This record gives sequence, C-alpha cells and structure tokens, in this order.
Amino acid sequence: MQPILKPLLGGVVAVSTLLCSGLAVTASPSVEIETDPSLSEVIPFSTPTTLSLTALDSYGQSLEAVNFDLTLLTPPKTPWWTSDFPIVEGTTLFEVTLPADQGTAQLEKMMPIRGSYQLQVLVSPQVEGSFEPYTQVLTLQVPENPVKYRNVAILLSILFIVGLGGGWVIGGDQKVLPGETAPRRVQWLLSGTALVAIAVMLYVSVMAERAEAHPGGHGHSHDHGHEMVESEPLDVKPVPESIAAEIRTGAVATVGQAIPLAIAIADEGGQPIDNALLEVETWLVGYDRVMQFTAQADRDGEFGWRQQFFDGAPHRIVVNVEPVPGSEPEFVPFTLTKTIDVNAVAPPIETRMISLTYFTLFLALGTGIGYWLKRRVSLA
Repeated sequence: MQPILKPLLGGVVAVSTLLCSGLAVTASPSVEIETDPSLSEVIPFSTPTTLSLTALDSYGQSLEAVNFDLTLLTPPKTPWWTSDFPIVEGTTLFEVTLPADQGTAQLEKMMPIRGSYQLQVLVSPQVEGSFEPYTQVLTLQVPENPVKYRNVAILLSILFIVGLGGGWVIGGDQKVLPGETAPRRVQWLLSGTALVAIAVMLYVSVMAERAEAHPGGHGHSHDHGHEMVESEPLDVKPVPESIAAEIRTGAVATVGQAIPLAIAIADEGGQPIDNALLEVETWLVGYDRVMQFTAQADRDGEFGWRQQFFDGAPHRIVVNVEPVPGSEPEFVPFTLTKTIDVNAVAPPIETRMISLTYFTLFLALGTGIGYWLKRRVSLA
C-alpha cells in the first residue's frame, strides 16, 4: 500500500500548491486604511481624524509611486432623526488627489456628523503602465456624540413626566370658577409646563456648550465665543518677490456644497514652478483645523481640489510651500493664505418638524397615560 500512497500524497500536495498559488495570483489589489484615533473614539465636529491609506498589490505588498484619487461622501439623509447639520447629509465632503511615492498617503479631516461615510478611492500609477489602476470603496462609521443621546433622553423623559402629571391633573374633577376660562389646576399646569420647558431648554443648551468645549477629553474646542484650545498657525512666511502665487476659488462657498479650489505658482517670468511641495490646511477662523493634506504642484505649477465647508463661518486656507528636496529650481519656502466667507444655510422646515413631532408625541403619551391612571383611580 505504501508505494501507492506516496504518489497519491504527492499528487495532493502538488494540486494544493497549484490551487494556493492560483488564489494568490487572482487576488485583487486593495487599499488598507488606518485612522487615528480609531473611528469608535471620533466625536463629530470635534475630533480631527487622520486617515492613512496604503495601496497594496494582489500579493498584499505595498505599491510605490502611486496617486490616490479620493472622494468622501457624507452619510445619506434619513427621514427618522437628522444630524446636527442636516444640509450636509448626502453630499460630497471633498475630492482630492494625493501623491504617494512610498505607497502611503495621509489626510486629516474633521467629520461633521455621525453616520456611515463612503470613501471612494482610485489608485493609479505615477508612471503610466507600471500597474493597472483600481478602485475601492471604504466605509467609515462615525458614532454620535454620547452627550447628544444623554441630552435627548433627559429632554424626552422630562416631557413625558410633565405630560404624566398634566394628564393626572386633567383626569380629576375640575371646576371652572366664575370669570375663568379654565379650571385653576389647569392654569397652574400650563404655567408650570411653560416654566419647565424653558428650564429644560436652558439645561440642554448649557450641557451641549460644555460638551463641545470638552468633548471626550480630546481638548478641541468648538465652543464659539468661549476659550479657544487650538488656533490658527502664526508662523506665516512671506511670498518671495521672485514668485507669483495665489489661492483661487471657483465658486461662492455655501454649507452643503463642495467648491473648486486651486493653487497656482510661477516665477517672475511666468514660468510654472512644478517642484513645489504643498502642505494644505483649512481652519475654521479662530478655532480648530478641519482639514490637512500634503500634495505637489503639477507641470503647470498648479494643484486643484474640491472641498465643502460645513460651518457657516469664515474659514482660512493656509498653504505652506517649499521645494521638493533635491529638485530644481530652489526657492525660499513661503506661506499662502486666503480667507473664505461661507454662507450658512438654515435647517429645512421639515427637519424642525420631525424633532417637534417626537417631542410632542412624548408629551402627549405622558398626558394620555396620566389621564388614564387618574380616571382608573377615581373609578376604583
């Protein structure tokens, strides 16, 4: 039996080896992503998040000399419970092309709302023909700020309790005194309800402000009008007289709309400078940085991208420019800045009505239960 088993075992091993090698060859190239901090720790509109992308070939090895074409889409609209910025839902947050000589690129971005983001990635070679371009869609799940859930739970609970007490009062025997339009207890109930509603709104507003000033211990402040933890860079280097450079905007900035932006760099003779390394930052004026990435000017001395500003307040684009190490022509590093006014957009009326409907339902539910309990006790 042994002389027969040995050839059989050898055949099995050979077939297994061929199958495994075939699987390795037919495996698809991919994009690996890491975030800092992890997505579970990200707080919307509070935590700048670094996205690190690595292009891998079909063997899982890092590719070199690649370009990442990135498009980030915000979470889709939902009819049940909107986010803090409903106008931003279902829109494009940015479109940008990042070079990655070593196969890895980084981008820092602040996520404005909670939900499931879609990052569309196109990986292409810097040297044409070195490999076939490929695409991948990555999902980034950003949780809601826990403080938001707590505040909503507190508000709904208070509305339910107020409704419960109101229903209990209304369910009792009521007498209307001469000259009054409603029983005295009902009048007290309405006055008390108004005071409680005002107190609840003040409490929720104060707690929300405190939470934004100290979100999760990360130390980033978006508490407009309060102490700033992080501010815009002060090390602004002047543009040399021998260089003409500017930041261009292609449209009026409005919340919920990505607009084209571009950087153009040339020498005093008008010749484009294509060896410029660009560190691009976007700051909410006076507050935190909301986006950062590194790119390089093209043959025409230009670089363009599309970006959305999700806060209706002035933003400043800051671009630190320096020559690519070891390249020509050499020039003194400098900084470009441009302030962009962003038009705010009020939440749609249907969004406000959704929230109002939830609050009204909880108040009505409490009132109905309170009325039912009082009537049951009275009849007992």
